[in-house]
Amino acid sequence: MKRIFLEQPKRLNSWEKGEIHRILSKIAKSPHPKSYTFVDSKDKADLIVILESASFKCHSDLDYYRGMIDQWSNDKMVLVINYEDAPPGSLPGAYSSLESFRFDPVLHISWPHMKFPNEHIVEFNNHINSEHAFLFSFVGSSSHPIRCKLFDMYEDKSTNIFVKEIKKWYNHDISEKISYINVIKKSAFVLCPRGIASYSHRILEVLALGRVPVIIADDWVPFSIEEEDYYIRIPEKDICRIEEILKEELHRYRQLQFNSHEIYNKYFRDDIRHTIAFEKLVELSERIPIHVDRKFLFDRLRSNEFHRINGWLIGQRFTRLLRRRWRQLQGLRPFRASS
Repeated sequence: MKRIFLEQPKRLNSWEKGEIHRILSKIAKSPHPKSYTFVDSKDKADLIVILESASFKCHSDLDYYRGMIDQWSNDKMVLVINYEDAPPGSLPGAYSSLESFRFDPVLHISWPHMKFPNEHIVEFNNHINSEHAFLFSFVGSSSHPIRCKLFDMYEDKSTNIFVKEIKKWYNHDISEKISYINVIKKSAFVLCPRGIASYSHRILEVLALGRVPVIIADDWVPFSIEEEDYYIRIPEKDICRIEEILKEELHRYRQLQFNSHEIYNKYFRDDIRHTIAFEKLVELSERIPIHVDRKFLFDRLRSNEFHRINGWLIGQRFTRLLRRRWRQLQGLRPFRASS
C-alpha cells in the first residue's frame, strides 16, 4: 500500500486554504476501495503529492518549480494535483488544464477539478431525462475569442438555443447559481468552449446534471479513463456549424446521455472523485519509466523546448505584450476571467 504525504505550496488563493482537510475528509468517507494511505510526514511517504496552487504558471516561478523537483529522490516521487489554468506540466501528476501540446502521457493524466465552484451542483440528481427546451445552451464570460463569437452568433437569436454572456467571476449569488443549473437541465447539449484554459468546469457540471457536454477546445485532453463516447467534440474552426452538427447528433442523444450518466457515477461522483484521483496517481507513479528522475526533470525544466512550448522565451513574452497593447488601442472587447 502506497504511503502518501499531501501538502500545498505556501502561496495560496483563499479558496485553497481548507483543501487538504476537505479532500482527506472526502476520502475518509468514500466507499471506494483504496490502495494507499496518508501519512503525516514526508519521511514516512513513498509519494509526495502537492495540491498545486493556481498562483503558479509563468517563467518568473522557476525557483518554485526547481524546489518541487528537488524533493524527488530514488525512493520518493513528487507528483502534483494541478488546478492551474495554464500549467507548464513541470512535474508528473494529474492536471485539469494541461494543453495537448504540453501533455505527455508518460508523465501526466487528465482529471477534472476536485471541487465544484457551484456548490449547489451536488444537490441535484443526475437522473436521465430526455426532455429539453433547448437544443444547446451556454452561459459564461467572454474569456476567449471563441466565446465572444458564440455570443455574437447566438445570444438572443433563437428560441431553442440559450446563450448568455455574464460579467462575473466566481462571485455569483445563490439565485444565479440555481438559474445556471436550471438552464443546463433544460438543455440537450451544453457547450463547453475554452476560456483562459481549454478545460472548463462545465464539463464536469454537465456530467453531474445528466446532460451531454460539447467540447469546443482543440487543445483539451480527454479525462484519463477508458471510455470516450460521453461527449461531443466540435473543432474550433467549425464553430459556425454548431447548430447543424448538434441536430445531426440528436438521433444518438439518448445513448450519449446514458453514457455521460454512467461515466459520472463510475468516476466523478462527489463521494468517489477524490479517492479515484489518488488511485490514478498511484497507477501513474508505478508506470513512470526509470529514466524519469530528478536530473531528467531538471534538464527538462531548463530546456529551450520546454520554455518554447510554455511561451517563456523572451520573444514570445514580448509578442504577447504587444498583442495585449494592440487590443487596448483598438478598443476590442477585453477577455474576462473564465467562468
